[in-house]
Amino acid sequence: MKKTPILFGGVILVVSLWIVRIALTPAPGNRMEDQGREHVSPQEVENTTYNSNPPTSGQHIVTWVKPGIYKIPQSEGELLHSLEHGYVVIHYNCAVNESEACKTLITELESIATKKKLFKLIVVPRPQLDTTIALTAWNYIDKFDSFDKKRIEKFIDYDRDHGPEQTME
Repeated sequence: MKKTPILFGGVILVVSLWIVRIALTPAPGNRMEDQGREHVSPQEVENTTYNSNPPTSGQHIVTWVKPGIYKIPQSEGELLHSLEHGYVVIHYNCAVNESEACKTLITELESIATKKKLFKLIVVPRPQLDTTIALTAWNYIDKFDSFDKKRIEKFIDYDRDHGPEQTME
């Protein structure tokens, strides 16, 4: 009977340490200034200057890109709306380099998204990207040139489903 309070205290201690560790762990990627979330026309999206490439917030259109793996670039305004719904977008740039290494990269990115059940995840090429990989979520971005599975999964796990507009999809 006396073991129950000790066991309960141990569980509380472990949970408390876990919560403190999470609270002290910095968010992956870089936090960007919020540029709002107004719905506008596609023409207004084209004329908007965002504070990052790819953008992480700002004016966007009323439709959004559904979860999936896309082989062609998607609408900037729709990708932003997906971020607003809590999606994470995995952008890649292989437009200049169609090598075997690039095909491997795409396969690895698709594998992570599939492993995560494509829940609120989009994998999409972005020819105007200035790095090989960019991860975006609402107000967060992480850009790098070499595949890093742990870094990508950490970003997804931290940021997915945390957009300002909560949706069920």
